[in-house]
Amino acid sequence: MAGWSVGWEVRVWDGSNGKLLYEVEGHREGLKLSVAWSPDGRQLATGQTDGIVRVWDGHSGQLVHKLEGDQSHAWSVDWSPDGTRLAAGTTSGTARIWDGSSGKLYHVLEGRTNWVRSIAWSPDGTQLATSSLDRTVRLWDRNSGMLLYTLEGYTEGRNHLLAWSADGMWLAASAYKGDRGEVYIWHTPNWELRATFPMSGLIHGKPFAWHPDQPLLIAPGPVRSEFSLWQLDVDNARPPGEHA
Repeated sequence: MAGWSVGWEVRVWDGSNGKLLYEVEGHREGLKLSVAWSPDGRQLATGQTDGIVRVWDGHSGQLVHKLEGDQSHAWSVDWSPDGTRLAAGTTSGTARIWDGSSGKLYHVLEGRTNWVRSIAWSPDGTQLATSSLDRTVRLWDRNSGMLLYTLEGYTEGRNHLLAWSADGMWLAASAYKGDRGEVYIWHTPNWELRATFPMSGLIHGKPFAWHPDQPLLIAPGPVRSEFSLWQLDVDNARPPGEHA
């Protein structure tokens, strides 16, 4: 289990007994913004304010790679399901995809006009979704780095978090403006917007996730001591404003 506090430290604990295993060293070049374990648990990626994504050995805490970007904040990091790719979104509006083992840069995903707030790999690892404060969600091809789709439909607010359903059939995104928020759900076979749910405030952070077997979506908020749970009627979900 990895975690961080306000400051510079990244610490790793034993999830079974809560014992501190080690503190990641050499981490003071930039404030940490996000952490992500590789699927096999062997590596830990951290995104920082100096724009560098660092990859650490999950057992020893030793630095394995320093993946440099464009010096903007590396706000979000995410491993592909098979662990062969590592992606990061930045406050400059770009995202990058590296080889998960060698650290080789494969793609720079450009075209945004605002900060990439969240990134998420599809369950099969073939697509990377990125959400931005420009009110769009974009889908990118893993192998070519080409833009596949641009999802719009946000009536107001700014994109915040993304979540794929386990079967890859649904993609959810949250947006907020002031004390109001909303959740948008697209049907991935045709990328049709099928549902929207109102929120009374900002969804503060993870978990923003689907149940592994049921069409249930959970999110924290609108206050930090509460959670919201939605159930999607998958058989009757239709575009907003359209009736059966």
